[in-house]
Amino acid sequence: MKFARITVVVFGTAVALAVTAAGLITASQPAALAAPPAARAAAHHVQRLAVSRLSFGEHSVDAANGSAEVPLSWTVTDSRAGARQISGSLTLAAPGTKAGTYLTQRVSVSFALKGASQARPSGSPRKSSYTYIFAVPQYALAASVRWQVISLRVRDNKDDRLTLSAAQLRKYKATLQATELVDTTAPAFESLQLVDAADRTYVYSGPDGSGSATAYLCVIPPPDGFASGSLRLTGPGSHELTVNFGTSSASSRNSCASSAATPTGQQFNVAVKFPANSAAGLWTATSVVLSDALGHSSTATDLGTADTLTVTGDRTLSASNFSASPNPVDNWISRQVVTVSMDVTGAVGGVSAIYLDFGDNQYPLPTDCQAGSSTPVTTSDGAESVEFVMQTEAASCVPTGIAVVDGAGDVALYGSEYDAPTTGLDVIQVPDTTPPVATAASLNPTTETLTQANTPAVYLTLTVDVTTPIAPVNYFKLGLYQNGNLVQSEWGGVSEESGVLSISVDTWNMGLTVGTYTIGLMIQDEGGLSSSYGPGGTNPMPGGPITLTITPG
Repeated sequence: MKFARITVVVFGTAVALAVTAAGLITASQPAALAAPPAARAAAHHVQRLAVSRLSFGEHSVDAANGSAEVPLSWTVTDSRAGARQISGSLTLAAPGTKAGTYLTQRVSVSFALKGASQARPSGSPRKSSYTYIFAVPQYALAASVRWQVISLRVRDNKDDRLTLSAAQLRKYKATLQATELVDTTAPAFESLQLVDAADRTYVYSGPDGSGSATAYLCVIPPPDGFASGSLRLTGPGSHELTVNFGTSSASSRNSCASSAATPTGQQFNVAVKFPANSAAGLWTATSVVLSDALGHSSTATDLGTADTLTVTGDRTLSASNFSASPNPVDNWISRQVVTVSMDVTGAVGGVSAIYLDFGDNQYPLPTDCQAGSSTPVTTSDGAESVEFVMQTEAASCVPTGIAVVDGAGDVALYGSEYDAPTTGLDVIQVPDTTPPVATAASLNPTTETLTQANTPAVYLTLTVDVTTPIAPVNYFKLGLYQNGNLVQSEWGGVSEESGVLSISVDTWNMGLTVGTYTIGLMIQDEGGLSSSYGPGGTNPMPGGPITLTITPG
């Protein structure tokens, strides 16, 4: 019998078929063809996770007063060997009459057998139970709604997963009939202010990064609460930027100003971040869309007068060759005025303002570095300059932001405050390299008599003439020695006045006895450098040893 052999591929498996002369087909392997790997895996998949119980603690509740709480409980079983952790989430809502619509807000609940959980857990990975105290919202889109779990997801540490839809969860008959107040209002816009980190309205957007500002939004929330919003800004060439925000942007301050005819508002601090190389020029906030938890929304387009930002990439107006004089600054004794200069190019109508900002000079505690007038002075070599004050003993002043504004309103920005190029300016204090020197010293009195209580009670005054090449003296330590041994000591702060130190010591609690004591002294300046004299020191006391004699009473 003649035959031919052909090979075909069915579901990725080669099967050799013999065709006989009579036209019959016979297989060279079993007739049952192998299924694809995915199909085989699906056929052998075992769902190890299951929800065995889901129920509310009550069947109905009146939530109109805003204080209703109802427990929701459920149990998860897991037959997976080695499972140690169960976690998941569920969502509560009251479905509307049309699929995908809801009469209430959606409430999400996360749970876990171990770790952070909004529901109280109990049991083991094989069988764990959870209880969530559901604070029923006071407001809905209807006066009577039926809450239920519309989705539930569970997973274990072995990556077994279970997802149940609202339809699959209906078999548990877990519903809560709630009476609620009907809310028909949307959040209302009250006011807007756009500012940068220094409460100005400038943003840098260059090739190497993006700048940001903050939108302070005052919103009048509806009874059911604010949920989300978006702020749209329009710039040159009809460029647009939309910033979305939610409840996490709410200010730590509970309220914001509103008109007398409206309720108290809630402030939201919204970060407005511009992409790199955004269009330079004036950007205006053109609309704010606000939504509540029930889906009501409102749109505001009249946003007031504080609704603009000037964006720059320093491509038209720019500054360079930043310098400061003096630098270093001798401010050990008194505060000093420092002049900051720069070359400005591309200014239209001259330079109208230069704003200096320092990180430690912002509200509410201005400290070491204080900017002066923002009106620049043109120097003899054509540079533009402004001044700031470096306070006494400030270690350094580094401008965190410099804004150069020309007569046409164009801006050039520099410094970390604007995420802009740095200036390289670092104004420092003159280093303290030389310790103070005592040139003369005297004690008054030099003799004291014991009192009836056998304790000398006197204020000793040690007057020391000092030379302080750089930093003034601010600390002393005085010792009383006998036979080279320290008997008593006193230390503390001291103020140098015109090269003279007046050190007063109360001997009342020293317990001194009859005898002669030699004075040792250490003086230290503001920079931490010190010199010591007499016993215990490295230098002799200027003018010879100084002694205190205690005589019998």
